[in-house]
Amino acid sequence: MFKMKKNIIATLLVLALGSIAISAAVNSGSSSFDVSTEVNGLSYLAVTSSAYTGQTVGEWNSFIAANGITSAVDITNSPLAYINLVNNKRTGVNVYMYAEKMTGSESANTYVIDYEVSVNNATYNTSTSTSNELFVSAANSQASEGIFFGSYPVSASVDQNSFDNAPEDTYTGTIYFTFSAT
Repeated sequence: MFKMKKNIIATLLVLALGSIAISAAVNSGSSSFDVSTEVNGLSYLAVTSSAYTGQTVGEWNSFIAANGITSAVDITNSPLAYINLVNNKRTGVNVYMYAEKMTGSESANTYVIDYEVSVNNATYNTSTSTSNELFVSAANSQASEGIFFGSYPVSASVDQNSFDNAPEDTYTGTIYFTFSAT
């Protein structure tokens, strides 16, 4: 029996010393691990009735829901609308505009009214322009120091001659905005 107690005590001592040695080994050095995350690219355009002045995507989502344009805007409004851009691409995006001539709502009316659209010092004229007009360059929309937010007023003026010569009708045209990553 005494021998069995010696074996148990010896085993306990070995376990205790082993635990101390393991604890000392774990606590004596330093350990580390890396963490990582990935931020996906995003670029959004939205046409709204007022300028976006927020600085977060959460504010953007609320703003767009409350200020989106859902019907035709009278061309005499100034500004007509705002084109808003959110971009987190380091290289930026190019943003373009294109406009269609205004056509009448009566099916027998084939007359069109020309107009000119201006955004950020760029102009698209429905009577003379033949390709999309760049109004924000990638160099001016880079997300080099965080996400880029931009809001640009859209203005337009009707071609007075085509307006004055137009038959009675309600005329509408569409202004398009597109962007491409560089």
